[in-house]
Amino acid sequence: MQRLLALDLDGTLLRSDGTLGGRTRVALQEATQLGWVVFPVTARPSRNAVALALEEDWPEIACSNGAVTHRSDGEVLQIVPFHVPEVRAFVETARAALPGITFGAEWGEYMTAEQAYDELRGGGNPIEVGRHRPVNDVLLDLKEAKPPLKLMARHPHFNGPNLVTLLQQGTTELSITASTMSFAEITAAGVNKVAAVKAACQRHQISQAQVVAFGDMPIDAPLLAWVGHGVAVANSRPDVLVVADEVTASNDQEGVALVLERLLSFCLP
Repeated sequence: MQRLLALDLDGTLLRSDGTLGGRTRVALQEATQLGWVVFPVTARPSRNAVALALEEDWPEIACSNGAVTHRSDGEVLQIVPFHVPEVRAFVETARAALPGITFGAEWGEYMTAEQAYDELRGGGNPIEVGRHRPVNDVLLDLKEAKPPLKLMARHPHFNGPNLVTLLQQGTTELSITASTMSFAEITAAGVNKVAAVKAACQRHQISQAQVVAFGDMPIDAPLLAWVGHGVAVANSRPDVLVVADEVTASNDQEGVALVLERLLSFCLP
């Protein structure tokens, strides 16, 4: 049976140090040899996610929570940016409702961030030299000709998932979620990992039942609930564990590899 493997990267496929374990790499290579489609779906921007896909020989990768999908050579297969007026309306509403909220904006090849946003990043999340543009106000850098793919929001008193809950109380059709405990992420309406995987299934003529997905954070929960078989790693958030069909070992224990090895054992001679 052909399958599509929808793989979150950070906290799931990759270990906590950001590397891909050897056992996991071998399992993915064996899956590829069987004709299975390896399809990472990540919150990471294109500028570093596509390079990883090329290095690991993954044919396609969805970045910025599904706002853009690339081939490993960088070719864009699908892109769904914001409409600038909806970004302005959302940011202005959020600022009025949550004083202290601060924003960054992601274009894929670079990002912009307000000073307060950078101050809340802390030393554990270094700024990318040459790819990071500080601004006084993210709204001043918006242009209709090249709208951003994603917004990031931080607040001094709320973590990422809590900020998601607060932002979702506003009247907006935008997609709001979190792939980290540090900040909330906002994309255009209908842009999410499920939509990116559905599009990949159409490209490769693979049914929903043939998709196996792996994840760890709230952004992954709808995907794990939608696919034929959803797998949460042991280090997942509780709201991800509850929707998963299966819980495997943690990302540092290469839990993805354990599941793939079992699935592959039914197919390999």
